[in-house]
Amino acid sequence: MKTLILWIDAVRQDYVNEKDMPFLYSLSKKYGLGELKQSFGFSSASFFTGVYPNKHGQLALYKKGKQKKSLLLKILPNFIKNYYFNLINYLKGNDLFMPYLDKKDFIPSQKKQFHHQDCLKVKTIFDSFRENKLKYLYYQWPLMVTNNKTKLSFCKNNDLTRVKKFIKIFKNNQDIYFFHLWDLDKYGHIYGPESKQLRLKLKEQDNLAKKILSLFNLEKDNLIIWSDHGMVNIKQTVNIQSILPKRSDYLYFLDGTMARFWFTNKEAKEAVFKSLNSIKCGHILSQEEKKKHKIDFKNEDNGEEIFLLDNSYAILPNFFNKDIIKGMHDYDLTDKNDLGIFIINKKTGKTANMVDMCPTILDILNIKYKDLDGKSLLIQ
Repeated sequence: MKTLILWIDAVRQDYVNEKDMPFLYSLSKKYGLGELKQSFGFSSASFFTGVYPNKHGQLALYKKGKQKKSLLLKILPNFIKNYYFNLINYLKGNDLFMPYLDKKDFIPSQKKQFHHQDCLKVKTIFDSFRENKLKYLYYQWPLMVTNNKTKLSFCKNNDLTRVKKFIKIFKNNQDIYFFHLWDLDKYGHIYGPESKQLRLKLKEQDNLAKKILSLFNLEKDNLIIWSDHGMVNIKQTVNIQSILPKRSDYLYFLDGTMARFWFTNKEAKEAVFKSLNSIKCGHILSQEEKKKHKIDFKNEDNGEEIFLLDNSYAILPNFFNKDIIKGMHDYDLTDKNDLGIFIINKKTGKTANMVDMCPTILDILNIKYKDLDGKSLLIQ
């Protein structure tokens, strides 16, 4: 018996319909379509660990920390910097590829992919696979990982070529197969979640999922399809950077929907709060809200204070993007369009938090677990 874990980025519930995604729609009619609420922030770590951010330590791609400067990075053209940055990290054993930021006070929150034993401060689902001697194929472009043996898979960075590569190398000799489809997320950000371009991409993603699933027997094998979030239409962008006080006694990091701050004194904090309070489409998270979202960290590497925008607003420019944003995700998780989905070919509950996915998969595989925040969705 094989297990397929198929991550289709940025699929929200209303996308799974007979017109746009007929194959996934047919699966949803057979097995049910679940609503998946992600953990707060820009992190998928809760899926792989079964615990909330305040335990696995992840909130966003970058956190506070001193970045070691490379002389070559200073002189390279911008379009090459990203490749060089990730190549150097890969040669150091750090294979979680991410956009390079020329910010001396911030470092990547995570350096290694989730299959590594020491990628986080808590166990991941891959640790459980290893402990139970389960063989796995983890295809997270450009990495092709087979039971901890990693190869770089050079092909075009799009889902069509990635699926072709996966089908070409597929062998019926693993217990678990993990595959990630990415392109829908990019289209949602660039063109918007209701755009004609995205609707066409939905059909492509549906067809690619069908091709991947053709390698499996859905009557015998285990199927877990999930998306890490949905996509919300942007009605207005906010230039937070332009209203912040120009002083050197605080730091800030601009993500897509939240701004994070670190202060060296009370005066700086008061000045920044005064500026932020002029923005009517967002608010500073209270301590109670941080506890509710399980982001009450023991240290302040992820942010001393967090300003969160309301649904349908986006920070522009932010530290990753200066271009037009038409779709965004990861707000306060009150908008259904922000949430992800799951389809499992087992009898399960149909409403879940991201932390529930890890114990559910372990339960399907008859692997014992403990000390997880999530609960298995399986109905016995």
